[in-house]
Amino acid sequence: MHREAAVTAMAYFYKNPLINQETKLGCNIGRIEKIYQDIGDRRQLRKLIEDCQNEKPDCLMVSSLASLGDNLEEVEGIITHLESLGVEIIAANEGYKTSDFKVVDTPTKRNKLREIWKQIEKELQRRKLILSHAIRKMETLPPPGRAPFGYIRGNKGYMIDPVNAPIIREFFRVFLLSGSLRRSVKYLEEKYQKKISPSTAKNWLKNPVYRGDLLYNKNTIVSDTHPPIITRQESAQIERLLRNNKKFAPKSVSSKHCLAGLLKCKSCQCPLRVNPVSNKTKGYSYLYLTPTNCPKNKPCKSLSYNSVLTRLIETICNLFEAIKETETERDKIEETRNIEREEIKKIKEKLEVIRRLEDEGVLEEEEAKKITYRLREKMSKMQQKINQMPPNTLGVIAKNLSNPQLWHDLSNSERRFYLREFIDTIEVNMGENHDDKLELNLVFANPQIGNSWQNKLNKQE
Repeated sequence: MHREAAVTAMAYFYKNPLINQETKLGCNIGRIEKIYQDIGDRRQLRKLIEDCQNEKPDCLMVSSLASLGDNLEEVEGIITHLESLGVEIIAANEGYKTSDFKVVDTPTKRNKLREIWKQIEKELQRRKLILSHAIRKMETLPPPGRAPFGYIRGNKGYMIDPVNAPIIREFFRVFLLSGSLRRSVKYLEEKYQKKISPSTAKNWLKNPVYRGDLLYNKNTIVSDTHPPIITRQESAQIERLLRNNKKFAPKSVSSKHCLAGLLKCKSCQCPLRVNPVSNKTKGYSYLYLTPTNCPKNKPCKSLSYNSVLTRLIETICNLFEAIKETETERDKIEETRNIEREEIKKIKEKLEVIRRLEDEGVLEEEEAKKITYRLREKMSKMQQKINQMPPNTLGVIAKNLSNPQLWHDLSNSERRFYLREFIDTIEVNMGENHDDKLELNLVFANPQIGNSWQNKLNKQE
């Protein structure tokens, strides 16, 4: 019985080491006799052409025709040359086969061929843009475009703008003091006549560029690429404030009252709103708390704001006394923090070694850039992990915050910062008739604090 000869094929793959890309043939024709693969340069492509001149294969398979060159002229030249040798080219991405276009005698074929060339051109442009960004990223250069407010472009990256940097420093300072986006925006407008939208202000607060880092492709951060405008400690505090503010309504976030947005009635589960009352004739003013939209026939009563605040300070001081007694959880957090810091220190030492090896000519410039980029990216992830941990050690904070007098000495904005740092919700059990019967149920933002407080309550029982 006569058996047909198997179709033999060659395959060619191209990959630029700076671009993450998958190359798949997407088709299967017989047995692939030989695979040619280039990483960076085109040596194997030249070898493939030489081999085709000596011994023509049945077909050459590529994932995309764009992989045959770095520009449209190169791609067209290679395709023309290979097809003149009688090589059937099959490209998976474009759905191209040489035999389908040997004779282009219909409008359908002409349109199809025109679309294929447009697709190739688009892919080459896309690859060029990605490569440009990848080179800038590897060299830790800023992305194209205007420098962020507070910076100017220098030869090797961003430099601090002596005119605008003080303005944005003030913006960060006011936000750290007030915790309010609106107040920070208003302050800039009043003092510097600098008008910005809340969305711009939020972008400033989140932008890694002001920490001295660069953001690439919306997901990769490289550390220490230029001078920072805010410190790492301020950055961590801003991130915690933004995270805590997500839980509150905009009015509660900017409220000057430290309990705004934290309280709810245990009985009806409605939030408690802070209401100010003043009598100019009698010359007094006070604050009280009222449940919003209480569903009961007889609505839950209002409470004195100061009574709740006094009881809360008393409860919190007991809480931090409990934390002072709890060492295990605290030690675990500090141990993790120290491990991350030690790793960052080691990475910085490696970066110094790489610079020295490059200066001495032991390491090639391109290789040094690749290693430096990978290490800086790793360092950024570790720094982000540290920023998400509770501030300092809770033991140090607990020592101070277990003192009732300190709470009374703090400003409203300082009290608000500490309360929102550690507490998600305060449930107020109003008792039967009097404020002195009220009980507070604390729901904690930090599991460590919650465990410490629960352990103390269990001991009391």
